[in-house]
Amino acid sequence: MPDETVGARTVSTEDKLRDYLKRVTADLTSVRQRLRAAESTEHEPIAVIGMSCRFPGGVDSPEALWRLVRDGVDAMGDFPATRPLRWTPSSG
Repeated sequence: MPDETVGARTVSTEDKLRDYLKRVTADLTSVRQRLRAAESTEHEPIAVIGMSCRFPGGVDSPEALWRLVRDGVDAMGDFPATRPLRWTPSSG
C-alpha cells in the first residue's frame, strides 16, 4: 500500500497502523474497565424476602412449583365454577 500525503507530511502505512493500534488499545482498555465494573456487581448478595404462589395443579409452595416445572406437569384445568367470571368474550 503506497504512502499518502496529508497536508505537508507523508502518512505511511506504518503510521496508519500505529494510529489504529493506539485507538484499538485505548478502546480495549475502556471495555476491560467496563467489564470489571459489570462483573463486580455480579457478586452482590440477593435477598428474597417473600414469595407467594397461586398456580393450578395443587401448587401451594415454591417447592411444589419447582416440582411441577421439573416434572413437566400440564397443570391446566377448567375454570373454577366457584370463581366469578369477570371477562366474557363479547366484552373484549
